[in-house]
Amino acid sequence: MKTISTIAGFIIALFFINNSSFCQITFEFTIKDPLTDEFVNDAIELADGSFILACNQFYPLPSRVHLLRLSQAGNQLGSTEFYYQGQSSGFINILQINPNQFLFAGYTLNDNKNKIWIYEADSLFNEINSKVFSLDTCSLFSLNVLSDESGNIIFHGVLKDPGQMPYAFIYQVSPTLDSLQFKMFTDHPVMFQPSLLRKVDNSGYYFFLTGYRSISSDYNEAILDLDNSFSINHITGVPQQLTEYPNSKWINKKNFILTGRKDFDSNENDRVIGVLVIDTNYSLNHELYIGDHDTVEWPGMRKNLDYFDTNSIFIGGTHNFCQWEYCEINCWYSLSNMDSLLHLGWQKFYGGNANYTLWGLRATKDGGCLLYGTLYDSATQVNERDIYVIKVDQNGLVGGIDNKTNQTVHDAIVFPNPGSNHLIIESGPQISGAEFRINSIDGKQVIAKTLIERKTTLETQFLPPGSYIWQIIFKNKIVETGKWIKE
Repeated sequence: MKTISTIAGFIIALFFINNSSFCQITFEFTIKDPLTDEFVNDAIELADGSFILACNQFYPLPSRVHLLRLSQAGNQLGSTEFYYQGQSSGFINILQINPNQFLFAGYTLNDNKNKIWIYEADSLFNEINSKVFSLDTCSLFSLNVLSDESGNIIFHGVLKDPGQMPYAFIYQVSPTLDSLQFKMFTDHPVMFQPSLLRKVDNSGYYFFLTGYRSISSDYNEAILDLDNSFSINHITGVPQQLTEYPNSKWINKKNFILTGRKDFDSNENDRVIGVLVIDTNYSLNHELYIGDHDTVEWPGMRKNLDYFDTNSIFIGGTHNFCQWEYCEINCWYSLSNMDSLLHLGWQKFYGGNANYTLWGLRATKDGGCLLYGTLYDSATQVNERDIYVIKVDQNGLVGGIDNKTNQTVHDAIVFPNPGSNHLIIESGPQISGAEFRINSIDGKQVIAKTLIERKTTLETQFLPPGSYIWQIIFKNKIVETGKWIKE
């Protein structure tokens, strides 16, 4: 039996956009079902502030679509579950065609191959059109979708050929879903979903590929400059060898942001989120790396970059990421907010009491952000993930200005816990200068440290084993507190 939980916080927070003020609404939404393994692939915001979520029920088989409609306050307005002709199916992307028409793009299993499945529906999920696109002898591996200025639909992603080699592809169809052109980039094997960016002058695309070394290129990660027929004009390498889970978006007519995973060496724990500002001459103008060299910081697996205002850019990921999600460790959604020069304004962490894995995010019209992904608690769940969605305001808060009504949101995190010879404090720049204190269980202060850097490591060998209380005090207020166990 499914249990749906919504915690809605109404914030009387004023902020100014175009000299107008808005009241922001925040919420948390979860679906807990011990019989279903489920996750969110995509989400969009509608004109009235409500949301549509494309979820997949991966288990039990056959896998199926689960479409959800949430109100502006996070209350469930509608829900439907189905699959295509009894076959394992799923939706990966949502594209809004007009105010009450949506295109859901995904896959369905047919003849032991995944094919592109398109389902057009209204906001109540009533079917308008449905079509399956054959991919010859190939099988769909990953998918994304966008539309051009003529209303044509452009699918792009990864196909696997019969030899199981993954290649990037682009497939263009008309607004009536008639096939127009298709290209598979067989000189460019890839590992992960690429990112496709329409050129500002509509003369073609930039195609960001990651994963495998190209046969005809010296680059592991490549930017393909394409014309409108998908022919390659030029190939260049991605600056700083940014790899995996790329997202891209224009800042202005000359510069775009590219995000992805940055591996500093072969150490699997030395992975962070890379954020680059690149111009159309492929020059690197700005760079920022989110995370540290001790803990994996993983970009949101579907969508990790979004914004309406270039002075408030949202970058999302998973802090302390566990690749398979079914892990007996605690993880956090991480959300960073910055301007177009990549000056970091604040960073927040959400969760930490279980395994929270971010799949994507969407900037919202009120200046906030919707984050979506999965929640897995190894103490109560066995190989089944639950949906977890959180809507935050422009400051990353849920439930109030001081955030005291919600214990999910953190300005800083303390780990490992339990620990032994050291502990690490990671904190957002918004509390730079705060004091970190550790007290023994009887109230005696044993450590005090001013937090200046985003990461602070404290030696704790001298402390006897036992339980301790830690606090972070900023501007004479306790902003974070918790228990730390020394083993």
